[in-house]
Amino acid sequence: MDAGLRAFMPASHVEAYYVEDFEPYKGQTLEVKVIEMDATKQRVILSHRAVVEEAEKAKKQEVLNNIDADSIVEGTVQRITNFGAFVDLGGVDGLIHISQLSHDHVDKAEDVVTEGETVKVKVLSVDRDNERIALSLKDTKPGPWDGIENEFKPGDVVEGEVKRLVNLVHL
Repeated sequence: MDAGLRAFMPASHVEAYYVEDFEPYKGQTLEVKVIEMDATKQRVILSHRAVVEEAEKAKKQEVLNNIDADSIVEGTVQRITNFGAFVDLGGVDGLIHISQLSHDHVDKAEDVVTEGETVKVKVLSVDRDNERIALSLKDTKPGPWDGIENEFKPGDVVEGEVKRLVNLVHL
């Protein structure tokens, strides 16, 4: 006969995020890690969060090891900041700096992307030691000079609008 063993899992170790209602866990089977065991006190403390975090870390490392500069990848915009947008690439976030969002000037990242949007981006660089990935959205889109030779030929006379004046100083 199996007498079984009772163990305790603190609320903070149920998931890697805050859980308010534990009712859905009742009767469920979870993979857990023993984080403390004291036979003299007949105490066993378990953590599902530790298992989840180890899996996330392994997934992140796999993505970092398998991603290379100049590749085109797909991800989901997770968070928008005043300096760009963070994109989830399947376990690790990469940053699209605001200067890499568009060929045009961008004041606010949310003018170009929205949270939850799926985007194709070019990997500019991968820093595996610091777990940082630099991305570009504009490098996956046609640039302002792409196909210009089909629109204009040398000697064409065209109309345009002056957008900016620059004061040049000769040395």
